[in-house]
Amino acid sequence: MDLGLSEIQEGIRSSVRDLLDQEWPLARTRELQENDTGFDSELWGKMAQLGWLGMGIPEAYGGEGLTLTDLAVLHEEFGRSAMNTPLHGSSVLCSQIIQHAGSEDQKKTFLSGIAKGDRIFALAFTEADYGWDSGSITMRGDVSGGSVTLNGSKMFIPYAHVADDLIVAVRSGGAGDDGITLVHVPTSETGVTVNQLPGFTGDRPCEVVFENVKVSDSSIIGEANKGWQPLLKGINESIPVLGTFMAGCLRAGVDMSQDYAQNRIAFGVPIGTFQRVQDWIILGINHADAARLSSYEAVWAVENDKPVATEAVASCKIIASEGFVEGMDAAHHVHGGIGVVYSYGLYAFMRQSRTLYHYLGSPEHHREILASALEIS
Repeated sequence: MDLGLSEIQEGIRSSVRDLLDQEWPLARTRELQENDTGFDSELWGKMAQLGWLGMGIPEAYGGEGLTLTDLAVLHEEFGRSAMNTPLHGSSVLCSQIIQHAGSEDQKKTFLSGIAKGDRIFALAFTEADYGWDSGSITMRGDVSGGSVTLNGSKMFIPYAHVADDLIVAVRSGGAGDDGITLVHVPTSETGVTVNQLPGFTGDRPCEVVFENVKVSDSSIIGEANKGWQPLLKGINESIPVLGTFMAGCLRAGVDMSQDYAQNRIAFGVPIGTFQRVQDWIILGINHADAARLSSYEAVWAVENDKPVATEAVASCKIIASEGFVEGMDAAHHVHGGIGVVYSYGLYAFMRQSRTLYHYLGSPEHHREILASALEIS
């Protein structure tokens, strides 16, 4: 596995960094974390113009036709600004699910809309009894008479309040992996209510309530009762990309710590000369490198359909989730009191570390997957 970037990928890294330096300073992230929507429609339009929203979408459907590694490079740079957008959920997670399960008409309509920035998708998976296995999907979707009727609620759905469209995972048949159906539901559909949830997390989780929502069975993405496998495949492809975002966030937090340690004077010397401060910085660097390397390894394994892809994806989510939290804790040890001052900015990265810890499966969830894949459970 070669972790060197191609000329195209270096160009992606450079163009993203230039735009973010100019238009997305850390102060802008902090503003969006606290405003009503957490969303910048103007920047979203610029991202569409630059092709970033359709980077992983085939050219036949209006995208750029680039690779999962290219997406990872994009998201690693976004992580350096702790950037809050629906990009990952719409242009990676939902896009991959549609590519695997959607009909040709759905791909043409939905994927082109995502690439142009005209449509924002969100995956409505999790419920009040939070989990990312198939057994956690209990909300009913009754398929009969040429329609699908949905009743129930989904919880903790990132950016559902700015989404135009939902992919809703419902139980329409038996238990476990069987009986899962994926249904496209516009957020404007009668009977759909989206409520932002209060709390600390950064990606604007929402409750989505479905009250006798009835859509045509042509809204089913893929086949009724056979939605789990394409759903799982899309999730597994999007996890390593999320891992590179977390690695980018953590690296930025470490860089802030290094800069602070070199410039903060105590007892007449920079605090970076103190061994314990050095230990915290080195711990953060180790976690950042581990998150980055494991995530890119998982991207490579998935992209090349390697037999170890399942293990690599699970490992990268464990390493990135735990490393991001522990690395940000280390950064706060370096900074002391100023680290919790909102205007300083370290807070934005720490907040993301807590937000993304459980998203797409907690470390405990992925340890179970890893144990099963290694045949030790």
